[in-house]
Amino acid sequence: MVMIIAFMGFDGTGKTTTLRLVEEELVRRGLTVVSVPGFEHLVLGKFKKLFGADKKQGRYDAGSVGGRGQLLFKLWPLAVFVECWLVYLYVRIFRREEVIIFDRYFYDWLISFEKLGYSSKLTRFIFFNCLPKPDLGLVFVADPEVAHQRKKHDHKDSLSEYEKQLTRYQELAQRKKFKIIDTSRTPIGQTAARVLELISAD
Repeated sequence: MVMIIAFMGFDGTGKTTTLRLVEEELVRRGLTVVSVPGFEHLVLGKFKKLFGADKKQGRYDAGSVGGRGQLLFKLWPLAVFVECWLVYLYVRIFRREEVIIFDRYFYDWLISFEKLGYSSKLTRFIFFNCLPKPDLGLVFVADPEVAHQRKKHDHKDSLSEYEKQLTRYQELAQRKKFKIIDTSRTPIGQTAARVLELISAD
């Protein structure tokens, strides 16, 4: 039976690096592993121009589609919500004998919408309450200063934005009862070993 593992968290927390180490070890153990990259539209990719989304995080520019902007601004998160369900159903139905590891999961979309100012009470409700949970949810966090320093050459986000992201992900972990993986001062090898322990115990 398929096992869905979700790596969630903000930039600079070591999600992707840890995922690679965990994936390598699980394959060495004889398991079939499929990793799903984060913030990629497996279904909506062909429709992003219609919604005014950019090529990266599905970012929506409300002014890019003229008079339709306000309506599409509201519809884009709902379209992503539907896509999340389609991806989940596909994995459950057609990937039954595999370990699926998401490098960012559906809830990361909600947090990205909140960061970009696209969220609403409806968006928060349906993403928090109407999406399927992974079999194992791991929320990666780090001291904002540490995470910010790790990504200093890759982003333009301020330290205060990292602090907000930490608060958002702590709320997510608390609400959905996900495990928190703090990578502030833990070597990446130890972090991977901890994750493997959690996978074995689940």
